[in-house]
Amino acid sequence: MNNIKFEPGLSLSVVVSSPASPAAGDPVRYGVQTGIAVTAIAQGGNDATHTTVNFGTYVCTIPVTSSGAIAVGDALFFKDGVGVTNDASAAAYFFGISMGVIAAGTATIDVFHSTSPGAGIYGAGTIATASLAAGLLSADAPGRAKFAAGFFDAATLLAKFAAGGIVESLINPISNNNLNLRRTARFVWDFATDAHVVGTVAFRGDTLPAKARIVSGECYIKNALTGAGGTTASIQVTGAGDIIVDAAVAGVPWSTSDAMVPVVPVNTTATCVKSEAAGGKPSLVITTHDLTAGNIELYLNYIIHD
Repeated sequence: MNNIKFEPGLSLSVVVSSPASPAAGDPVRYGVQTGIAVTAIAQGGNDATHTTVNFGTYVCTIPVTSSGAIAVGDALFFKDGVGVTNDASAAAYFFGISMGVIAAGTATIDVFHSTSPGAGIYGAGTIATASLAAGLLSADAPGRAKFAAGFFDAATLLAKFAAGGIVESLINPISNNNLNLRRTARFVWDFATDAHVVGTVAFRGDTLPAKARIVSGECYIKNALTGAGGTTASIQVTGAGDIIVDAAVAGVPWSTSDAMVPVVPVNTTATCVKSEAAGGKPSLVITTHDLTAGNIELYLNYIIHD
């Protein structure tokens, strides 16, 4: 024999999980499977606890309770104490597909029933990366609501990850007041895009926050600066040459392309530069003659001070 006990095996005598005392024709649940009771409990040759249930594929006409409008083709679920509904929240077990329309409330419609594809709900710890759609934790409204509700607060993260895997300093500044964090701001000046005449020209890019203390940085001369004889240039935030001192564009640091050059702040108290109370951007200061070429990328490392 091939070990098949019942064929096709779609109608079975079982102790249903819900409802407690089904009548013939009732939608029922047996574990994670759903079906229609062929007999009432204890009827049709069943003992006092069993009901014959058809678990197969068929179209049935049954009452369905709406949780929001139901359209043709919508998935339907069995919920204990509710019956068949389109509510797919916790403890909902797949029942079939709607073949009718319900605007609200409960109505009797045709339903295409098919066997449950599995548990019907996710158990604890069963959602892996592969189960998540791309962008599930993006800035959509449900995602924002989860964050706002504290689902991903520091205490929860620390409890869920290995001990020591996430420490407070990785989530918030040590002082817990947004101070003492070192950040990097990037700025750009490009001859082809930006002003290059004699005067003070603001860089494009990030904006220094109010009360930023610039402690270090670096300047990348992507393309050398050029200009008429005697032209000099410097970079400043609040005072003349406080980032790069004034120097002729014909020499160091401006005359070599693809070169990294130092800035004045070098992680010492004496060289650090404080931005204005309102913050802002550094400026390229051009003297004597207009520039005729060049491209600069400037990186400034800073912390916020009181």
